[in-house]
Amino acid sequence: VGGKAWEALRPWQGSAAELAAALLPEGVAVVAGFHTVAAHTLANLDREVDSDALLCSDDDDAKRRVGELIDSVPGMRWVDAGPLANARLTEPLTALIISINRRYRVRDGGFRITGRESWGAPK
Repeated sequence: VGGKAWEALRPWQGSAAELAAALLPEGVAVVAGFHTVAAHTLANLDREVDSDALLCSDDDDAKRRVGELIDSVPGMRWVDAGPLANARLTEPLTALIISINRRYRVRDGGFRITGRESWGAPK
């Protein structure tokens, strides 16, 4: 805890999602996501979202359920980014997008994963 919003901090567990999973009772699914979507974008869902959410979880069913919610947001896509341990890689992207948005004086910059029209659950 502490630091600036554009500086990545890591808990001992590796990621905040892994910390949450360690604190929750067994059987509670944790899905990490939305690290690549600006908060301003999520606060303004009146317009199409031009960002992808990278979802990490050890529970594929929970990941798909969160993905279905994302699919209901116009323009937004979700990518299965693997197990919860991969949140160690996606969580620092929040600090990066904040830094980029500050540098370019925008509020809704985000990330897109290219190469496919849609992602969702791997087939």
